[in-house]
Amino acid sequence: MRYAKQIDKQNPNFKNAGWKICTNCKIDYHNYNKTSKYCSSNCYVADQKDRISAQAITASQAPRKTRLKLGHNLVCIICDQSFRSLSKSKYCANHKTEAASNKVAKIKLGKPIDPNKKETKICLQCKKQFKHYKSRQKFYCSYECHLDSGGAWRAGMAAHKATMKYGAKKDANHNEVVDALQKAGAYVLDMSHVGGGFPDLIVGFQSKTILMEIKNPKTSYGKKGLNKNQIKWKDQWTGGIYCVVDSPDAALRMIGVLK
Repeated sequence: MRYAKQIDKQNPNFKNAGWKICTNCKIDYHNYNKTSKYCSSNCYVADQKDRISAQAITASQAPRKTRLKLGHNLVCIICDQSFRSLSKSKYCANHKTEAASNKVAKIKLGKPIDPNKKETKICLQCKKQFKHYKSRQKFYCSYECHLDSGGAWRAGMAAHKATMKYGAKKDANHNEVVDALQKAGAYVLDMSHVGGGFPDLIVGFQSKTILMEIKNPKTSYGKKGLNKNQIKWKDQWTGGIYCVVDSPDAALRMIGVLK
């Protein structure tokens, strides 16, 4: 009693401060939440029934928002019927087949159809006649005739000539390695254009010959190391030193300039 007299009962720290009276059923219940008014969810629903019902009725009677219709209102140029489409098409669903050939559309629009759209040629390989569109340069009736005539070989030779003319693709650090070796007094022969797994450089230094393959560690291709052709060539090589370098310092260490 002395504690209750010294401390006000309204103090939230009072030991009986958790007891409250339910707003709905008027029964005592214990809850330390200051904003609590109901002893259970059933009492809350019962007390708020009228308010919830009114809100539900209002929400049901409220006008619904009209959904935005996607697409375009279009008219078919063949049958003049209106239709909707996501893309700006000229033809309705019933005339998609005619639209693919575009013949009916040209008749509808009064455009003449070119009967000479295709021309007849003689295959250079099998000497048979075939037709193709004038807009395409075609000399063989089929891909098999193209291969039989040596078309794949001609394509390979054209690629080889382009490589010889413009040079093969080199690693980004290729020139840096070559410059470092030449400044150190080494004789460097660039063989990057050979291909087929052959090393990039032939280096001569102090009566020694070293074959060097250059890789760029900053690229994913360089991180993988030697490719299949390079590994095969390395395994078949029975001559002097073969090494893989990734920087000018690594190249100088291989010839003994750096340690």
